[in-house]
Amino acid sequence: PIADMVNHNEASSPAFRWDADNDSFELFSPLPVRQGQQVCISYGAVNNAHLLHFYGFVPATNVYDSVPVTEVDIQSAAGEVDIRSNESWDGRLKLRQAVLQYLVSSPGGGLTLPLRELLVSWGDDRTNFSTEDPGHTFHIGLDANMGLPFVLYCRVWALTEPDTEGRGGGWTLDALALAKLVQSGRDVSVQHGVRWRLVAQQTLQNQLDSMPTTYHEDLEIQSSLLQGTVPEGWQGATDNLEQALRFRIGHKKILLDALASLGET
Repeated sequence: PIADMVNHNEASSPAFRWDADNDSFELFSPLPVRQGQQVCISYGAVNNAHLLHFYGFVPATNVYDSVPVTEVDIQSAAGEVDIRSNESWDGRLKLRQAVLQYLVSSPGGGLTLPLRELLVSWGDDRTNFSTEDPGHTFHIGLDANMGLPFVLYCRVWALTEPDTEGRGGGWTLDALALAKLVQSGRDVSVQHGVRWRLVAQQTLQNQLDSMPTTYHEDLEIQSSLLQGTVPEGWQGATDNLEQALRFRIGHKKILLDALASLGET
């Protein structure tokens, strides 16, 4: 209970420890602290969803804020892109799974296993998930930082039959050759570059569409609240509304920035 009284500051220098000899909790700072200055600790490098869920608040700024996206989210978005582009090749799922397996857990052949972290989330070697078992969670960060694993996964789930054909024709690319291309960061083809960006965009857009309000609607509610106008049903609970708005606005801003970075395709 004593430790619960210490407020959070992501940039705080103080640390804490348990002194077993004296059976006491010690809060100390490696840097000087002015008299009367509040002493805080960091609750960890966690996003706003974690802080809101476990501690009931959202800070004004948080360099660790992020939006979670799962494997099933990306696969579902890829399925929507496949439908829109009339992609009907029966072998696309098998190809995507084979390429992904190389990038996750198949050493050799010049591969560095850039998606090895997925094994932490997989109970076994699986590549097809459901809403009940969403697989690995990727994190979209501030300033359009989508992270290499998310981008690579979108690249894999955008592969189709034409990508197995070597440039210039006359030869084909197997799953290992495609894994090497994906790992290198190069698009397999111009069309593949367009498709993986579409998959990424659809994934992020689906996250936005799942929320009951838009970014601009939340900004308007926040502006009204600052001017003293409390929305109906929120009288006496404005602090809760402020926290919810701060979370939703930050969440959507991350998604919108990432979408903008992908550009128009």
